[in-house]
Amino acid sequence: MNKFEQACIDKGLVPKDIKNANITNAWALAWALSLAGISYAADLSWYDSIAIILAAFAIHLAIGIKLIFVFRNFIKQADELERKIQLDALAFSVGVVIVSFSSYSILEKSFQVPELSPSIMLVILSVAYMVGIIVGRRLVR
Repeated sequence: MNKFEQACIDKGLVPKDIKNANITNAWALAWALSLAGISYAADLSWYDSIAIILAAFAIHLAIGIKLIFVFRNFIKQADELERKIQLDALAFSVGVVIVSFSSYSILEKSFQVPELSPSIMLVILSVAYMVGIIVGRRLVR
């Protein structure tokens, strides 16, 4: 297996980090699926009452809050090397989003380009975070 493949999977992580990463990934997947499902239902106008809308909002919010705490736990319990990789990846992804959106906002004001949606920001953030983790693992492991 080459370095890129090892950086993409859990090679080199201690068992506790693998377990916590899997729990975090499961909650992240649940959050993404709830966002996609609720957005899809809204596009199809499946919401016919305020109670359903509030319930969907509350479920998505609860999953998101749980994800925050699970990820925080993962970072707190990770070994020093994994914590450094994760925090560097977070810094990289936030920086990429800030630079990308601020630069694009200049284009929006100067030219007739379409407005960026928040979903694009989430995609850019996610991809940059994954790239940051892969590069970090390749550099240190």
